[in-house]
This record gives sequence, structure tokens and C-alpha cells, in this order.
Amino acid sequence: MEKIVFDTPTIVLGSGSPNRAKILTENGIPFVKKLIPIDEEHLNATIKHHGVSKAFAKRYVKMLAIEKQKPFVGNVENGAVITADTVAWLDGVILEKPLTKERCKTQHEFISGKKAHAMTAHAVYFNGKAASCVKVSVIGFEKLPPPLIEEICNEPATLQCAGYCAGGAIKNYMWWKKNHANNNRGLDVRVVRKLLKKVGFNVSSTYPYPS
Repeated sequence: MEKIVFDTPTIVLGSGSPNRAKILTENGIPFVKKLIPIDEEHLNATIKHHGVSKAFAKRYVKMLAIEKQKPFVGNVENGAVITADTVAWLDGVILEKPLTKERCKTQHEFISGKKAHAMTAHAVYFNGKAASCVKVSVIGFEKLPPPLIEEICNEPATLQCAGYCAGGAIKNYMWWKKNHANNNRGLDVRVVRKLLKKVGFNVSSTYPYPS
């Protein structure tokens, strides 16, 4: 790819997620969006998703965020690139974006009446330095009636959401462990702020992150 050079330190969102862009915008964080797709389906297919530990799932989602960052390494100057990925882990199973209505139905029948761990990996790269971490949240689900699952599976946003989507028809059937609800949309700006500082990005008043 052609090298991207910024005149002043700039935050770059390396994600196609509209939710992540919305979160940065809602928090008054200026950024530019640059997306370099990777073959996620291939990565997903090469890693087992059943019979795995919570620690394995954390390593997996962190690997995905770092893989999304790799195309930017050495190709961006003066830009702090943020990449992220989210999965859910439940009873030894890694759950990703449903993508299809059939998979959406199966996944929501599986999580009905249970607790899941939503895992969001954050990765930041800035001028040769990289940092990453995984934020884990506990989400509980009430029993999901079949008509509700049918409604959920007809929501396009839900098909593209892992971890799980907190909007739409399911929102009144979910609960979070105390202080975990902030991680339900795929990006925690407090975590991003810490990672930016770690790689030497000057988080000034121009970037008013919440503390």
C-alpha cells in the first residue's frame, strides 16, 4: 500500500464498524477512517471455536485485532491506528458475527437464559510502537421467546454484531455485571486512551477522552 503521512498526529480508525466510528464521534474524538480488509474468514476457519477455554478465546480475539493492524505497520506516519475485534465466549464456544439468519437463530437459542463473556480486543499502533489489550464483560440473557429470536434475526445490525448487540429487540432481555455495560458496543474509549498514551501519542485537549 502507498504510505500514509499525516502533517500532525492524527487518530486513524482502522475498522469498518459503524458502531466504533459512532463511539469516537459521540465522545468528541476527531479521527479519519482507513480500512485495509484482511481475510477474517480464513483466520476464523483455521482456529477452533468449540471446546476452548476463556483464556484461549481472549488470545484469539487479541490476535484478530493485531492482524487487522499489521497492514498499517510501517505504512502510516504520524497516525495512531486503532483496530479492534469482538467475540463472545460461552460454555467453551467462541461466538462471532452471525452473518446469516440461520446462524443468528442458532446462536441466540444457545445464549438464551445464560451468561456470556463479551471480549473486545483493542490494538493501537503509532510510529513504530504497538500496544493492545482485551476488555472482558459479563452479559446475562433472560430466556428469549421464539418470536423474539425471529425478530432479532431480521435485524441487519445484529447479523454484523458479535459480543452481543445491545440494541434492537434483545436489549430488554440483557443485563450486565456492574460496570461492564460500557464495553457492549465494541470499543471502550477509556482503554483506547490508555493505549494511546502507552505508545506515546499525546492525548491533549484536542482529544477529550473521558477519564
